[in-house]
Amino acid sequence: MYGLLSPVVQAAVSPEAFAYRYRAAFRTATVLTATATLQAVLQDGPRAQAAARLAWETALVGTLVTDTVISLVFQDNHWWVEGSGDLIWPGLGEANYLYMDYHIPARANIYDRNGQALAAEGKIVTVGVVPSRIRDEGAVLAILSRLTGLAPEAVRARYVGRPADWWTPIADIPAQVSVENADLLLNTPGIEAREKPGRVYWGDGIAPHVVGWVGLIPAEGAETYRRQGYRGD
Repeated sequence: MYGLLSPVVQAAVSPEAFAYRYRAAFRTATVLTATATLQAVLQDGPRAQAAARLAWETALVGTLVTDTVISLVFQDNHWWVEGSGDLIWPGLGEANYLYMDYHIPARANIYDRNGQALAAEGKIVTVGVVPSRIRDEGAVLAILSRLTGLAPEAVRARYVGRPADWWTPIADIPAQVSVENADLLLNTPGIEAREKPGRVYWGDGIAPHVVGWVGLIPAEGAETYRRQGYRGD
């Protein structure tokens, strides 16, 4: 489609930028299929306007339909399309982007017959590293390896090469483990723990085939999940 844009537009927008805007819009709107139906064409000398109806079938918000007008110009014995952003969706122009605002309801807690929470909303602690603050890397690796179950070399691989002043997350640990090791987490230079709300499981997960388990979307399947409306986080 980029090849149909007028030379003036192509000079202002690279093929990569044009393709990125299309992909970003489709990903944000969870578009499954997109169709454009020509309604009418009005020509006035070397210029013309084509009225079209756009329809996006999406995974999350049903089918979006809008009418748009495409401007064309005749130059060098060819009809060219003018503009780029509004071709994606009217009103985007050259500087606007689509944004999807998610309102995600809290998952219900699950209890056993004794009232023990098998899965509930709680606090998850993420332990991370700020490389520039490390004084004893061996101690940092030993502590994080013990708390996360990762091998020391696996821990180091997660932050090596990252900006030295950035906090780099290593792994999530249960809140109780954080409490029990608060002294180490607070007083070991280079280690920093941060809390976030999340799904917690008693005993590291009981009967996960029944209770379920919340985890990260695997990288190899991320695009498939995005097509179904998942954000990827």
